[in-house]
Amino acid sequence: MITIVNGTNRIGNLTSVFSLHVEKLLKNKTDEPVELINLEKLPRDFAFHNEVYGKSAPEFTEIIEQKIEPAQKFLWLSPEYNGGFPGVSKTFIDAVKPARFKGKKIAFAGVSAGRTGNARGMDQLTAVANYLGMHVMPFKPAINNINGLLTEGKITDEETLKLFDSFTDDFLKY
Repeated sequence: MITIVNGTNRIGNLTSVFSLHVEKLLKNKTDEPVELINLEKLPRDFAFHNEVYGKSAPEFTEIIEQKIEPAQKFLWLSPEYNGGFPGVSKTFIDAVKPARFKGKKIAFAGVSAGRTGNARGMDQLTAVANYLGMHVMPFKPAINNINGLLTEGKITDEETLKLFDSFTDDFLKY
C-alpha cells in the first residue's frame, strides 16, 4: 500500500492541489492501494490523544491502522512554513509509534510560493525519516512559485505536470 500525506493542516492550503494530483497519478499507474492522509482533517486533539501519549481518539486510531500500518511506501508533500516544514507534520509523526515507520520507504516533494520549493523543509523531514529508520528516495522535487503553476485550482504548468509524472514513475520503481 502507498500512503500520500498532505503535510499541512492549514484550511484551503494549495499543497492539497498537488497531493490530489499525485494521488490521481498513482492510482492510474498502479494496482496497489493508494491512500491519502490530509492533515487538515485530523482530529483536533490528536496531539495529546494518540497511541504514543495515550487515550487515542478513535478517528486517529483508524488513520494509523488503515493508512500508516499497512503502508510500505509514503509520499509526503510539504509546504514551506517559516523556513521549514509545518509543525503539524512533526506532531503527526510524533503521535505515531516509531516502529510503524521503520524500514519503510518514503519520498518527499516540497511546494512553496517562494523561490526554494521548501528545499530546507525537505532536508529537515529527511533527517526525521532517517532517524526513524526509513529509506528516503534521493530525488525530492522542490516546486517553487506555485501560484503561477495553478489555474482555477488545478496544475496547468506543463513542466510541473511532466515532473510529477516522472517523479511518480520513479517512486513506483523505488
